[in-house]
Amino acid sequence: MSEQLNTLFNEKVVDENSSSKRRLDGSAQLAHIAGLLANTSLKTIDADFEKYKDAVAASKTDNKSMDELLSDLISYDDVPDTDFIKELDDDTIEGILKSQQSKRSRCKKNTMTMDNYRAMMIASISENIVRHLTGRIKNSVGNRRSSGEIGYTDEELLMYSKDQNALRRELRNLQSKKSIEKRKDDFNEEDERYQAILEAIDQLKARRIAGDFTTPDAIDITRDKLSDILDEVDIKSLKAAEAKALLEEIFKLTTTEELSEELSESDTQAE
Repeated sequence: MSEQLNTLFNEKVVDENSSSKRRLDGSAQLAHIAGLLANTSLKTIDADFEKYKDAVAASKTDNKSMDELLSDLISYDDVPDTDFIKELDDDTIEGILKSQQSKRSRCKKNTMTMDNYRAMMIASISENIVRHLTGRIKNSVGNRRSSGEIGYTDEELLMYSKDQNALRRELRNLQSKKSIEKRKDDFNEEDERYQAILEAIDQLKARRIAGDFTTPDAIDITRDKLSDILDEVDIKSLKAAEAKALLEEIFKLTTTEELSEELSESDTQAE
């Protein structure tokens, strides 16, 4: 891999806690197939680094982002030599899924070296292959994302309305996906997938609550603005009129309209 891809990861570390465990039937064969797909995916990413770098960065900490990245890189309908999965019994299938989920979770907690990221990618690919072939739906959102479909049900939009932090994370995921599409050589604004991303972004923005001060973006904007205002102020020497003017400026900053405008500008820049 090139040096630019390596810049997204920590240096390799020695894992002194690794241990061998009994493999479930089919898991070794599945891991081999997923490993080949992971290698191909990493080569594709490396060959078009600017196109994928934001998606890779997001996928290091978010399972949904990883699944979305992989759905752009892998056609699960065309993965060869996977018929053996359909012959496994239900208990083995469930065991494999739980094992891959555990691997993903452990990898996210480890130092994110290239080797660790590849291991997490292999676990993700393995899980997605099994779910695709057996029809085991992770959830309505995840299933649609793994198949490349973009959009939200009324129930999902209601959930995002209630969880503004989750909404803003999902918006950032969509912005990353939008950037990936725009960097494609054959990019066309009228492309159905690109238009679906734009529609999904609009759906989420319509559910955004203005003046939600709990989001990281809102907190950062408010903190930076306050820092600018107070940077050259000597509070101890303020006169009454100056103190009043300062309070008015701070009050204006924390109003819903003022912060909403700042957040909108932030989202526009992200696009």
